[in-house]
Amino acid sequence: PLLMMIVSPAICGTVIARFGTDEQKRKWLPGLADGSLTMAFGITEPDAGSNSHRITTTARRDGTGPDADWLLTGRKVFVSGVDMADATLIVGRTEDARSGNLKPCLFIVPRETPGFGRNQIDMELHAPEKQFELVLDDVRLPADALVG
Repeated sequence: PLLMMIVSPAICGTVIARFGTDEQKRKWLPGLADGSLTMAFGITEPDAGSNSHRITTTARRDGTGPDADWLLTGRKVFVSGVDMADATLIVGRTEDARSGNLKPCLFIVPRETPGFGRNQIDMELHAPEKQFELVLDDVRLPADALVG
């Protein structure tokens, strides 16, 4: 579908190309470029819209050290193509260890990750890409799921 041809390389591919680790670039960029892999983008939240300053999806470390897993919790709405995408690039926030303030972050969440639920949203307009609510209930992600 057309929307995923735009979202995957233009948004997700650009973010990974610019901010991803070398491993993330190797794993995702060739497939996003040739269309063999797709990635949805999850930023919009029920009470925040797309305002990144009001996002309530949070990530916290489960353990200490650079290899500690992340636990991602929150809700996203109006995410297109998540049923077809290999992964979703999720916008969240983490606590800055020095200041205690929340700062934006991005995580690559594979489609079949345990705790990563999706519910189709009924829409008045019909399009090939369905809209979804995503529910992240302490979704456990490896340290390298954090972009950058």
